Amino acid sequence: MAEVGVAYGDFSRKIIDSMNPSKFYAIDIFASGPGEDFWGRTDWADLNIGQKEFIERKFANEIGNGKFILKKGLSWDVLETFDDNYFDYVYLDAAHDYDSVKKDIRVLLNKVKNNGIIQFNDYTLYDWSTNAPYGVVRAVDEMLVSGKHEIIFFCLQTGGFNDIVVKIKK
Repeated sequence: MAEVGVAYGDFSRKIIDSMNPSKFYAIDIFASGPGEDFWGRTDWADLNIGQKEFIERKFANEIGNGKFILKKGLSWDVLETFDDNYFDYVYLDAAHDYDSVKKDIRVLLNKVKNNGIIQFNDYTLYDWSTNAPYGVVRAVDEMLVSGKHEIIFFCLQTGGFNDIVVKIKK
């Protein structure tokens, strides 16, 4: 399994605790340094550390037993390093602009197994909190128009930042 775009690792923790994967890859650019928290949080600033060290501390036990592996870099570049048909499940929460999501999808369609799952976070057209358009809906819909893949869940979020969960068919 992989989470692409781990932020504070909150959802990573939920995935690990509920799904108990044999390997979990945390993929992120890990660009935020000490005091560069976001979403109004101060987790890193309070500890005077950056995002990567925060995640390393939070998942020290899982890293120690080889279950949790950090991979730093742009999502599509890091994903490209995995063998084809490698992942059973990927939670995609990286860049939300159309071009980035398209690049991620292009790579993921090769890296996720037949009948594997991609969960797309923030399946919405617009982020009203930052006043930014999102390309997730357009990119995912273009993938789905082939009719090959199956939508298995649509997860509603009160602010409209929904998830769509897709089973990949090859």
